[in-house]
Amino acid sequence: MRGDRRNSASARTPDGDLYFFAGTGIPTNMFKPPVKVGNGWDGYHQIAGGDDMTGDGIGNLVGRTVDGALYIYPGDGTGHFGDRSYFRRPSGWKASGGAASRTSPAPGI
Repeated sequence: MRGDRRNSASARTPDGDLYFFAGTGIPTNMFKPPVKVGNGWDGYHQIAGGDDMTGDGIGNLVGRTVDGALYIYPGDGTGHFGDRSYFRRPSGWKASGGAASRTSPAPGI
């Protein structure tokens, strides 16, 4: 999500705060301390990401609401995210139980 090809992660707290964990590239100490990058993420049933879905070489996040609507948040290369865009609402996403993300070369969440 920073575009540096290091593993990074994002995590949401139960109250909806979103934290970003920048990768260090060091196997014995993989992540830097978390940085709060947002709030209000408790409105999403599931969050997935790490892949570049916008074609700019930087990982993004996708949030899925309970009713199956998908929103994409483009990564800005610093661990933060731009404004959301409505991605789509395919009928199968709600029934499938979740959003999916490819985990290669590195998982984002």
